[in-house]
Amino acid sequence: TKMASDVETSEVTITPEQFKNFSDDVKSLWVPNHVPIIDGIPDPLTFLRDYVAPSRPCIIRNAIQTTYVENNGTKVKPLRLTLNDIVDLLDTNESQDVMLTVDVTPDGHGDCVRTIDIHDNGIATENKSGNRGLSDTSTNSCHDDTMHISKSISKSKLKKMFVKPEERKMTVKEFREILRNGRSERWKHEWNEKENAKDRSKLQVQEQNSDFVDENRLQILKLDDDEMEFCEERSDQISYTLRRPVPYYSRQNDCLRNELKQLFELNLFPSSFIFAEEAFSTGPPDAINLWIGDERSVSSMHKDHYENLFYVLSGEKVFTICPPADSPFLHEAKFESGTFCTLQNNDGKFDSGIDTWSVKSDNSEDFGVRWIEPDIDNIIADGKILNDISVEQDDRYHKEKSYLKKFPNLQFAHPLKIHVSEGEMLYLPSLWYHKVTQLCETVGINYWYDMKFDSPQW
Repeated sequence: TKMASDVETSEVTITPEQFKNFSDDVKSLWVPNHVPIIDGIPDPLTFLRDYVAPSRPCIIRNAIQTTYVENNGTKVKPLRLTLNDIVDLLDTNESQDVMLTVDVTPDGHGDCVRTIDIHDNGIATENKSGNRGLSDTSTNSCHDDTMHISKSISKSKLKKMFVKPEERKMTVKEFREILRNGRSERWKHEWNEKENAKDRSKLQVQEQNSDFVDENRLQILKLDDDEMEFCEERSDQISYTLRRPVPYYSRQNDCLRNELKQLFELNLFPSSFIFAEEAFSTGPPDAINLWIGDERSVSSMHKDHYENLFYVLSGEKVFTICPPADSPFLHEAKFESGTFCTLQNNDGKFDSGIDTWSVKSDNSEDFGVRWIEPDIDNIIADGKILNDISVEQDDRYHKEKSYLKKFPNLQFAHPLKIHVSEGEMLYLPSLWYHKVTQLCETVGINYWYDMKFDSPQW
């Protein structure tokens, strides 16, 4: 559904006034002013009546507890578990070689819509060192730790695609090392990146004879931020970029009871919540997943067909949520899908430093993936849609107004930002849209209970 001054489709005609009226109804009937906090596990009837039946999120404290001894007595406290604790527990139980399937991207944004720039020509050759970087080809130089880039570009094509993360196998210790090395490098070099941005954008690329072009080629892109980055294209691949990998353990396949079953069998975590089973009436959880990442990792706006109980073991999660009725406002559309992939070194191992990234098409034009392209956080200021507040002279106001011109329906949405701290559990009802990130290195566990498709509310 699209909105303009008057929009006619084969099914319905919608006016801006009708959009506004519907948005007002959603706000008054469904959207809470704040997310309630429950101190302790609720009884099933209260949970069903106040939250499940009306499909309203809430935060539950002290949902998962552990016992400890203090002053010769036994006490309880919320369960806390860090990445270091997980490594130590697996080491203690001789499970240090457990292999994780980790989602990896060049910028931390997994499962999202990206604009891919595809060029016809271009070639790069790698030197013997195998390291990857940008070389100053304006001086015809090629340093030992760089790649020599040449360019012969005639045409380019922009394509929007839904791009999934690359999957890499690694141990828990390897995951911790890559995650933390990337964080330290980010803060150490962030200022240097800003200083050098202008130099990189001025990179002069030598024109080469077209005879050098072959099927396996690297291409140079000039992105919106004026940084020159280069990409690989093979016959069935679409070029992307060269960046340091950002790992995020975000498997959604019951990973805690499968990949990490040695950790789950330590009985630190409940296998289910009785109050939830009785309220949802769908039995035990379909999946129990562990999530580990930092502030670089972002899950774009999406919805799940599950009742979700998400507990933060350490760190802090940030959810930006919208009710299911916001569907007409979020610009969901169908996109061709692809998957990130990187080049491997000669020894078959992935480079732990900067990697060469490309996007491999899934050849799914006939089917595609329905996904939400815009980032609603771009139009939120202090928890409110920018359109609702008056800050005419503010630079951010004008940038976000420009974003609303591109995605006008967002102004009618009802985003709510929720911070879930260590020891708290968020109940996110099924079909609620949500974007998720974290403020620091964060470990979380979530329980997915199947939704009742025959429920009166749906």
